[in-house]
Amino acid sequence: DSTKTLQALFENVDLGHFNFLLSPYNSYMGGKLSGEVVVRNIRGKPFLESRLRANEINLNGTPLGQLRMDNKYSASEEKLTIDAEALYTHKNASYRPIALKGSYFPFRKENNMDLRLTSENFSLTTFEPLARSVFPMLRGFITASLQLRGSPARPEISGRVKLTRAEFRVAFINTSYSITDEINITPTAFIINNLAINDSLGNKAICSGRISHTWLRDFNFDLKIKPEKFLLFNNDPLQNPL
Repeated sequence: DSTKTLQALFENVDLGHFNFLLSPYNSYMGGKLSGEVVVRNIRGKPFLESRLRANEINLNGTPLGQLRMDNKYSASEEKLTIDAEALYTHKNASYRPIALKGSYFPFRKENNMDLRLTSENFSLTTFEPLARSVFPMLRGFITASLQLRGSPARPEISGRVKLTRAEFRVAFINTSYSITDEINITPTAFIINNLAINDSLGNKAICSGRISHTWLRDFNFDLKIKPEKFLLFNNDPLQNPL
């Protein structure tokens, strides 16, 4: 019945109560949530509308500031409008670590996404619990501007991703690297142009090429790497018997 709705109201709810949803990913969040969520049944599909605000948001210990999430469905346009962002203020300076805005057309068979995802100085440390088995250390910041089109099954992503003072350690080879550079993204490939990768001894390798894919599947690597006394392996027999 499309006339029936399920409504939930929140007032200063501790987001820590929902950490059981994130625990399988070794993650946690904090903050206080207020606002309203409405679930509607439209043509047999559940749709979530929201007007939410949250203060002192943090994800895996990374402060994100104040969160605003406004989602609204238009029956006449058969469109879900998404407007969500986090605003972080520190020492009289403000920036948006992450924002998602645009439209989703749920009843189209194709091309039903028109979204823009942006980030500004988002801390890579936030992803460390997720990637710990491969990258036990992640540091630095990511700034991105991405256009999301296509459909969830066939996403078309384009834009730029900039890494600033990015540092990571690769567990298998026990080697740390750092990058400050930009990666261009097209709907079919990640483009790398003279990206400088620095090792922990101050040496570097230059990487160029592309990582092609089909709808973010079937990845094909075509990369050229020019190392200069580059540290590739830093294990002793106890760490890696190979």
